[in-house]
Amino acid sequence: MISTRIFLVRHAETTRPDLIHGAESDVNISVNGWQHALRLGQYLQGHTPHVIATSAMTRAIRTAIAINQYCNTEIFVQPRFHERKVGRFSQTSVHERPFDMDNTFQDWQQGNLHSCIEGTESFLDMQARVIPAFEDFVHRFQNKTLVMVSHGIVIRMMLHHYQLLPPETVWTTVGRIHNLAVTELMWDRNGPTLVRWNDRQPVHGN
Repeated sequence: MISTRIFLVRHAETTRPDLIHGAESDVNISVNGWQHALRLGQYLQGHTPHVIATSAMTRAIRTAIAINQYCNTEIFVQPRFHERKVGRFSQTSVHERPFDMDNTFQDWQQGNLHSCIEGTESFLDMQARVIPAFEDFVHRFQNKTLVMVSHGIVIRMMLHHYQLLPPETVWTTVGRIHNLAVTELMWDRNGPTLVRWNDRQPVHGN
């Protein structure tokens, strides 16, 4: 059976990794992030991706451009792959993460997918904008090798939506997606299968 191979990649480290950004902050990637993205590009080159899809946010586009220094393929920008809207929490310290944001993740873990704080996106909001665009992307380039550069929480939502990992894994600290970590899917007529997730070895080695 012929399958589509998909590498989901969180964008590279930003210039302000100490802050929560969300969709409201169009921050760039750092010099270190660019160098690490080049290293990931070297790795992905060996898998000959047919196309690299990216959200329209600067940190994702710059990551895709760095990867493409080695892959030399088409870059496809899909604005619907953007980061979650976090409202008043944008530009706040990651070290002072408010309890009510974590409480939202607890609600999602328990199946309350409507839950969100005013001004932020719920799981269902993200699902409604990302999943149709993602499946259109996969079907458009079926039986190819694809790369999607997006955002950690978008990838976590996808893992939950497709039931590839249990919610109690996705929405706790264990499920946090690292910058440039690779989550690999194989997609056939039955949908996606998880090959690996949150793999940092392509960039950082053992």
